Amino acid sequence: MLAFIALASAAARWCSAAEATAIGRWRSWARLRSGYVASNDGAEVNTLCTTLIASCHLHEIEPEAYLRDLLCLLPGWPKNRVLELAPCNWQQTLEQPETQQRLAAHVMRRTILELDKVHSPRA
Repeated sequence: MLAFIALASAAARWCSAAEATAIGRWRSWARLRSGYVASNDGAEVNTLCTTLIASCHLHEIEPEAYLRDLLCLLPGWPKNRVLELAPCNWQQTLEQPETQQRLAAHVMRRTILELDKVHSPRA
């Protein structure tokens, strides 16, 4: 949970003024929508996830792939480098050989990608 808070804060803090305004609008929308969540903790998680998704859109990152890879990397990622996983730094992080090795070795990610291939509509 703390890692999500750090990433959401980094996404809002380390971006341009226009991006910060857009993220602020998304956060406001998420707070309004959080009335449909059963608890304050649920509302906080909803707002954090919405912030990360909004930041993904601003940085032209596909949110589902980002969140999938983030959840694979986060448990073993060094705490002092967590900002490398923020959407604004994501492209550079993905290009690192260490990141590619960690993702390739992750069983859950490989399984999800295989299931996506099997269940994707054929052209």
